[in-house]
Amino acid sequence: EESLAMSETGGELSVPVQAGFATTMAVFFVVNIFGNSLVIWAILSNTKLQSTSNFYLFALAVTDITIGVNTMLPALLSVSVNKSILPGWACTLTSFVDTMTLPLSLWILSASSLDRCIMIYKPIKYKAWINNHKTFLFIGGICLACAVVCCPIITPSTIGSDWSAHSFTCSPNFFGKLDYFAAYCFFTFPVPIFVVIASYSIIFSVSLRDRKREWERRSGDSR
Repeated sequence: EESLAMSETGGELSVPVQAGFATTMAVFFVVNIFGNSLVIWAILSNTKLQSTSNFYLFALAVTDITIGVNTMLPALLSVSVNKSILPGWACTLTSFVDTMTLPLSLWILSASSLDRCIMIYKPIKYKAWINNHKTFLFIGGICLACAVVCCPIITPSTIGSDWSAHSFTCSPNFFGKLDYFAAYCFFTFPVPIFVVIASYSIIFSVSLRDRKREWERRSGDSR
């Protein structure tokens, strides 16, 4: 059974379609690189912005740039010349990075929401617990965890695949291996999304509690 490594396009693209795809990809790529580079530059150049919350934005910006360079740029070049430009080993590498960056983005987003939750719910302990060094270590731990989890998921899908039989876009063949696909989806979506929902639910409840106390205080003062 052939293991799909690249998405089939059914032949070469016509010139108008090729130009449209290439132009759209180029716009998205430039916006991605330019916008996220500005975020990185602003945080690195301004010490006032170097807070724990902004370090998560920094990590997200780096992840987005990685996606742009790893995914969008090869696809743009391939569409521009109407054929795949990546050898098999490069497709294996880009597939692994693609597979890792999606859960990495969601986990960094969930970590950012958890950071905000602790800051609002336990502000005094937050200052004692959290600092820039610990935040960097935590983000590094998230990166390592995503790499470790994605290694066994991506490797069986890509090693030994016939890359040359396909064109344009590298992608892992998850659907032929449902156990790996299920593990990947569980790690990527339910857990970080649950953390985000729980964190912002706590933030919302604390906000309502504070508003209620403020209203009761003002009501008492008016009497």
